[in-house]
Amino acid sequence: KCLVVNVFCDYDSVNSEGPARRILSKALAKIDTTDWVNVVKFSPNGRVLAVGDRSGTIGIYSYDSKKAKDGLPAVAHLAQFTVSESVLGVEWAPDGRYVYVGGEDFCITIVDTSSWNKIVKIERDRWVHFVSSSHKGSHVAVGGGNSDVTIIDANDSFKPV
Repeated sequence: KCLVVNVFCDYDSVNSEGPARRILSKALAKIDTTDWVNVVKFSPNGRVLAVGDRSGTIGIYSYDSKKAKDGLPAVAHLAQFTVSESVLGVEWAPDGRYVYVGGEDFCITIVDTSSWNKIVKIERDRWVHFVSSSHKGSHVAVGGGNSDVTIIDANDSFKPV
């Protein structure tokens, strides 16, 4: 299960001086998934959420806090695709044009968000735990499972540099 929630902070653990203070949260929206959720990531504009799970499924959901129903944000399923193993990392290109997915399949899968089609699959020799896009989106760094970080040129057919 995946929840989009308000902030929660237990000041007992971060502020040992003074009276304890708790800020409680409530669930704003609930997204049901079929397996354990490993990673969630909002798109750069904050209106789309990618949810990756243990089975290799990536669910894409729209999220609109202004179009509330019964006081809750509107959440709608937009797309779904799979990779062959558990999803461990998800990152959006800064312009929202691509989603980069890494996982236990030893690959970085690049998905075009205009069609939700997988357009490139780059093999590594280890799991991909972490995926990070450069600020302007020209490069993607991936790592995990060993001491190597691979940097990919997003402007040149996603070739490693």
